[in-house]
Amino acid sequence: VLVAIPKGQGEGLETGWNGEHCCPERDGDDVAFLTTYIDELVARYNGDPDNVWVFGYSSGAYMAEHLACAAADRITGIMPTAGLGYSRDRCDPAGPVSVIRTHGTADEDHDINGEGDSPGVTALAEYWADQAGCTGDEAAGQADFERAVDGPETQRQRWTGCAPGVVVETWTMVGGQHQILPTDAYLTTLLDFIAPEDAATLFGNHVV
Repeated sequence: VLVAIPKGQGEGLETGWNGEHCCPERDGDDVAFLTTYIDELVARYNGDPDNVWVFGYSSGAYMAEHLACAAADRITGIMPTAGLGYSRDRCDPAGPVSVIRTHGTADEDHDINGEGDSPGVTALAEYWADQAGCTGDEAAGQADFERAVDGPETQRQRWTGCAPGVVVETWTMVGGQHQILPTDAYLTTLLDFIAPEDAATLFGNHVV
């Protein structure tokens, strides 16, 4: 597993991305920056161009959504956390991508039910499920993914009948706030989607 952490625009806590809904006032083309960044990493480290995942937190979650809309042919999936994204009429992806979205019900920075012209978490998941041709959804159990809330606080919802290889899930942290304090189980489960055969061997119960 190759993990790369590109730096957004700005300094300190003001670092962010021009992910349309989040920070359209920021200069530059972050879609071009990130796709070029991915290409260079794949080439330099002999990475798999068909297994590229983008994780984003807060403004990074908006950027991950933006990237999925603008460059779906370049990425396998996105994992937006504590951030929202596009309305349907502003997103025209080149194809389906996997989406695993984490959000706390007590998030006061980005309301789980949506804000402005950004849909809520469920509506966003349903959009990507439609793109992947999913035919239904189901409860996928509960998990202890947030250290700040006595668990198992996280409700997993999974869409079914999707295109081969595509996963659409929402992980709703009941009582979870904007700042996520992930458990080992949360991180290992994310890695299971990226490298299902290797995550347990590589990280066991000690993911940091």
